[in-house]
Amino acid sequence: MILTKQTGMDITEGYYPKSDTYIFIRFDFSGPEFFGEFRHLYMDTYQTFQTVSGLIYRLELLLEQIKLPAADFQCRKDWNGSAARKSGHRSAGALLPPLLDKPSFSGMEKGGDLFFLHIRYRQNSSWQGEIRWLNKKRDFTFRSALELLMLLETVYIRKGNIL
Repeated sequence: MILTKQTGMDITEGYYPKSDTYIFIRFDFSGPEFFGEFRHLYMDTYQTFQTVSGLIYRLELLLEQIKLPAADFQCRKDWNGSAARKSGHRSAGALLPPLLDKPSFSGMEKGGDLFFLHIRYRQNSSWQGEIRWLNKKRDFTFRSALELLMLLETVYIRKGNIL
């Protein structure tokens, strides 16, 4: 499913194949603090983050574990000094929880700002896709992880008066 204004604003109506990456994200902004949680649409467990860099790092590890969407090439940088990583192979760490048979929309009604993220591609060492801000019913596309972060920063700075 591509997130567009023509697809209807209720996310439970769509078809979400397991071969794509759909992620719920919940942010809480309290003063200078930024924290939240996210989960893949086909997973039952949430992962928490305390910083924007923590969100990006944990999302990238999730994408590496589920191997979706496939990266157009492997990372060549050494992250932790291991020989396996120097050869271009990255281990995602902890084991991935089992995927559900059907997409789950549970746990969305918590406080904070809710987003529905669809990462369509991982090209040029970055992400491309769409994000829907569920609280304000607004859709945005992004061409890089940096552009995604700039969109989220706009939400944080303006607290609902985006664009």
